[in-house]
Order: sequence, then structure tokens, then C-alpha cells
Amino acid sequence: WVMDRKDGQARRLTSHLGNENYPRFSPDGKHIAFTGTYDGNADVFVVDVDGGEPKRLTFTGSPDLVLDWTPDGKIAFRTPHGSPTQRTTTLWTVSPNGGQATKTVLDEVADLSYSPDGGTIAFNRNNSHQFNWRRYRGGTQGKVAFYNFAKNTYEEIPSKLENRWQPQWVGGAVYYIGDKDFGTRNMWKYDIASKRETRITSFKDADIRAPGGDDKTLIWERNGYLETLDIASGKVDKVKAFIGSDFVVSRPQL
Repeated sequence: WVMDRKDGQARRLTSHLGNENYPRFSPDGKHIAFTGTYDGNADVFVVDVDGGEPKRLTFTGSPDLVLDWTPDGKIAFRTPHGSPTQRTTTLWTVSPNGGQATKTVLDEVADLSYSPDGGTIAFNRNNSHQFNWRRYRGGTQGKVAFYNFAKNTYEEIPSKLENRWQPQWVGGAVYYIGDKDFGTRNMWKYDIASKRETRITSFKDADIRAPGGDDKTLIWERNGYLETLDIASGKVDKVKAFIGSDFVVSRPQL
């Protein structure tokens, strides 16, 4: 589904019976990459934002899970294909026009976001946000790391026992969800230059999940609703979506 933020009108893009997950807008806003289970395997697809037939891009035979678009217009995805152990997922890229996918040097990638110049990524090496409980303090702790492709350098945001997950690189800062305070997952900001960490939200009732966005607005799910964060002002608003339907399955039945 896509929704116009001005009027809240939601429109369905795909109707296949297979699962469709991890949608990501292209940098120019004209296409959406996603993982679709159409042909028995979870593969990378791309579809025009105005609709049309999705185009399959990967054929690895392993689950290919969309992560992000690179600043120069490629689709980054993770897959156990090519992994030394098959227990971790490696980072690959593929052109939205098709062709051979390219493996990167990173063999442990779960979530990521590219710097504006594409030279560095902020990433998690595991996806423990999907299976760890609140206040988890164990071996699959969520840590945000940075990798520079040209320099082959690796570093992490300093941490104790708290978790940091699903980074979103915006300008000179990286936003991510963390549980350092309150035990709930709030939005945090890490300034790249000063290395200063700041908590952006103070929710104590429900966790922020599945953050995304662009250089002006972040969006996430919390307590069953979509919410947006205006990066400039810090204001959080609940998204009001309208689905034009007869809602036949919600009618009272005996």
C-alpha cells in the first residue's frame, strides 16, 4: 500500500497471494523495492510507485531481504547466500534494471542505512530486535556499527548493556531505536562529528518499531499506529490514513 500524506488516501499497489515485505522507496521516490514470495522463494522485486507489474531482480535460491537503496540507486539486500556459515546474512546489491547481483565484503548484516555519500553504512550485525524481549541484556545485544568501504574500517557506538537497533542515517547524524532509558524502545540520535548521543522521544507505554524515512521525516509503528517525527522541529504526529473500502469482512455476522 501507498498513502498520500496530504489527504491520507491509501491505495493498494500489489495483490499477489504471496507475502510482500520490507518495502523501501527509491531515492527519487519513483519506485519501491520489496521482498516478495511469489515463486516459492523470498526474492527482491521492484515496482513503480504508480503501479504495474513487479519485476523480479534476484535468483539466489535463498531468502533475499530488502534493506535499503544506495544513494546511487542500487538496492541493498541481505541473504544467507554466500555466507560462510548460512547462519548469518551477507550484504549484496542489485540494480533495479536487473542484472547480476554483487556481493559486498560484509558477512554479518541485519539492518543498515547508507551515509549521504554512500561510502559508509550504519548497521546492526544481528536482528535481535525481532526476537528479544524488553530490557534484554544478553549475547545478541543490539549494537550500531559503522563500516567504511574505501578505508575498510569498523567501529561501534560505545555501549554498556543497552540495545540500539535499526539505524537511519540523516545528514550528519544517525537515528535509531534504543532502550537505554525507561526500558521501552525510544528514538535516539547519534551525532557523527561530536559522537554525542541524544534521546529524541520519551515514550514509556509502547515501543517504537520498524523506523524508516528520509532527510526530513521519520516514520515508525508504535502501539498499532503509524507515527511521524518531523526532524527539524522534533514534533511527533499520528498518521491518519483513509482506506476507501466497503469493509465487508468487518460487518457483523451470526
